[in-house]
Amino acid sequence: MTCSRACGGAVVGMLILCTGRASPQPPPAEAPEAPAKTPTTAEAAKTTAKTDASAVTFDGFDGKLRLNWKIQNPDPNHYSLTRNPGTLTITTQQGSISKGDSDYENLFLIKCPAKASKDCQVTTCLKSFEPMAEYNQAGLIFYHDDDTYLKWVLVWKAGAIFLTVGCERNGRFVTQSNLPDRQGGTVWLRVTKRGNRYTLSSSVDGKSYRDHREIAWGNRAVRRIGLLGKNGKGRKFPQIDASFDFFEVRLPPPLAAEAAAKPFIPKRHLVMSADMKPCAANLRRIHAAIEKYRKDKGELPKWLTDLLPTYLNAELLLCPNDLKYVGYNYEFTPNPVPRDWDGGARTPQHDWKARQVKRFGDVVPYVRCNRHGAYIRLNVGVGGQIYWSGVEWERLFMPCYRFSDDSSAQKPATRPASEGS
Repeated sequence: MTCSRACGGAVVGMLILCTGRASPQPPPAEAPEAPAKTPTTAEAAKTTAKTDASAVTFDGFDGKLRLNWKIQNPDPNHYSLTRNPGTLTITTQQGSISKGDSDYENLFLIKCPAKASKDCQVTTCLKSFEPMAEYNQAGLIFYHDDDTYLKWVLVWKAGAIFLTVGCERNGRFVTQSNLPDRQGGTVWLRVTKRGNRYTLSSSVDGKSYRDHREIAWGNRAVRRIGLLGKNGKGRKFPQIDASFDFFEVRLPPPLAAEAAAKPFIPKRHLVMSADMKPCAANLRRIHAAIEKYRKDKGELPKWLTDLLPTYLNAELLLCPNDLKYVGYNYEFTPNPVPRDWDGGARTPQHDWKARQVKRFGDVVPYVRCNRHGAYIRLNVGVGGQIYWSGVEWERLFMPCYRFSDDSSAQKPATRPASEGS
């Protein structure tokens, strides 16, 4: 028995050697699949923009330029599609595009698509652009020529990063700035054009946009739109990379009827300081008196004193900040406007203001108070809105405004549906 078992064991061993087969073994465990890569916020927003059916034209800068870009003052050593793959990277250089200067490099422009030349929405994404010296800047541009353009850029100036709109018309340059929602990282820039109204917006996630300003600029269809990245003029500042993730043009979403009819006043200009609040209360009562007078008489009063005593008490014509001074200026009097406004035509002020209502809507002031600082005016508009502005309230809505602009009527200024600031 012992021998049989031993021989049997040998036979089994020989069979294993001859056949090369042994008893089945459990299969090795499969290696776990690598988790799918989660796209970044910028990548997800870029994919959404690329596949959005409402886009008129799009360039994702994925290794090549897909649109017919014209590069003004090209310098191939300072732009690249490979330096930061998946982006158009413009390395900023010294140069200016204001007040007759044109020593800038690498201004990327396309012809505005015909169906978007009147109304359009242009968006780009700046990936981790970190301006660090005076006038390092990058962003969007609407361009007619070197003396007539509008730019919406992220820029370093006065020791901080700002979102700035700069517009030039016939060589006259005006700029206005806002603090961005954060001082570093990726930012989306957007300009929405409706007629001659431009809404300037930004986002930190590519989904929710904040409207910073709305301004009027130009009365023509847009010729070219594009991207810029540059430094300022004069001293040499560090050259830094501005990487654009994509460039998109689409038709703007329709405005709700009530939003289209509501005049746009930047949110911060509706916030009253402590010294303004008593005066604002007076202005509300003056506005109500003017409207009641107009309803009863069928016309506006020629002077504020026409409201006394039936519609208003005399003490309400004095600003509470200075009861010794008649601080309220009525804007619809029959007096002629200054000669340099209308070339000496002596247009009555009420006619001039009627033209402005056609251009700006009911933000045109009925009454203004100048007792709140040398360069500050508190206004009550035709529509009853109380807001503060500079001496020339028109510049709040049209930075490049000139008084000669009101020789013809324009459409009223309107605001977008989302909240401004």
